[in-house]
Amino acid sequence: MRTETTLRREDGTPFPAEVTGTFYREKGEVTRITALARNITERKQMEEGLRQSKEFNQSVLMSLPDHIAVLDREGNILTVNDSWIKFARENDGNFPDGVGPGVNYFKTCPKAADKDDETALEALDGIQAVLDDSSEYFEMEYPCDSSTVKRWFLMTVSPFRGLKGGVIVAHIDITPRKMAELELRRAYNEIGHLKNQIEAESVYLQEEIKLEHNFENIIGQSQALKYVLHRVEMVATQDSTVILLGETGTGKDLFARALHQLSPRNKRPLVKVNCAALPGELIESELFGREKGAFTGATTTQVGRFELANQSTLFLDEIGELPLELQAKLLRVLESGEFERLGSPRALHSNARIITATNRDIEEEVRKKTVQRGSVVSAEDFSDYDTAAARANRRHSVADRSFCSTLLKENGETGSSPKSHQVLHANLTSLPLAR
Repeated sequence: MRTETTLRREDGTPFPAEVTGTFYREKGEVTRITALARNITERKQMEEGLRQSKEFNQSVLMSLPDHIAVLDREGNILTVNDSWIKFARENDGNFPDGVGPGVNYFKTCPKAADKDDETALEALDGIQAVLDDSSEYFEMEYPCDSSTVKRWFLMTVSPFRGLKGGVIVAHIDITPRKMAELELRRAYNEIGHLKNQIEAESVYLQEEIKLEHNFENIIGQSQALKYVLHRVEMVATQDSTVILLGETGTGKDLFARALHQLSPRNKRPLVKVNCAALPGELIESELFGREKGAFTGATTTQVGRFELANQSTLFLDEIGELPLELQAKLLRVLESGEFERLGSPRALHSNARIITATNRDIEEEVRKKTVQRGSVVSAEDFSDYDTAAARANRRHSVADRSFCSTLLKENGETGSSPKSHQVLHANLTSLPLAR
């Protein structure tokens, strides 16, 4: 027989003792009993210290904000802290049967891994590697969105050297840091984009600085010039596409600059492309830009003029020289503002106002099919309100009339009143510079 009790010394002070008794029997009766008492004060102190240490460690574990679980070598969950319990209940209504104490972690995670969840597969491999001593430590970042917020966690796996060994798995909420990183990355990307745009604008402005003009450079007193300047003032404040018609030497570029300077976009530089000065194979790259390696000799990424002219004005001089196959792409930009760089499938958007100019007879070029009708926006030279409306009804297609009707509605006008005529002039116009 063995038991623990409290004995007293000769001076009366108590001490814990372990008493072992032996019974001696003769003919079935107890004839003698011997007892051995051993002072176990030191052992009791060690046990108490161990108990307090365990309680302290458990208190620390429970107070940590990170979600922590302790696994044995077979993957069974030995203990978890309060944060883990709360996290498990939020994500698994079956807690503790889901991922609580007594549950095998390797039998729970494969449910997610079976659904081709690469994060779960990576987590399982990391835990197993630490358990097998093939890795001293493992960590991974992963998204874990709740029903209301986006969240990011850092999972760490560390070994612990217990009697049988095992691992400590911790899931640390790094959402604020990750959101800051993503925001910083977005900011860097935006800064990089703005830097490239500013550099491109700087290069362009250096090339164009000698060609800067304003309205004061157009000097004249003739009625024809005053008429055109009046139309420039009407059109300038609109975002409509404008085509300047006139013979070579009539100053179409001056009027394009005047349109830009009088528009709300004049804080950004006017971007100009001379379609006649570029080889056909380079016009597309110049207009829409290119990615590095898009074609032989494309050793760098180039920002196109449409991208450069975003929120500004793009002047396409000698538009009649634009190859027919590019006119369809130009039409798409005019309609939706979307285009792609050469060598890139990603659609870009440009809110550029387009001004074009040509010395050709557009109607004749359309009849010859060297110019797509849809890529040129023009209108009648309305000198008389009533006859102009009649001509518009006779000559314009259904689509043209529908477009004009939409423009009038957007400006609060209907019919063919003088004010309606002014609205049409301000949105659909061609400026003949030689009459």
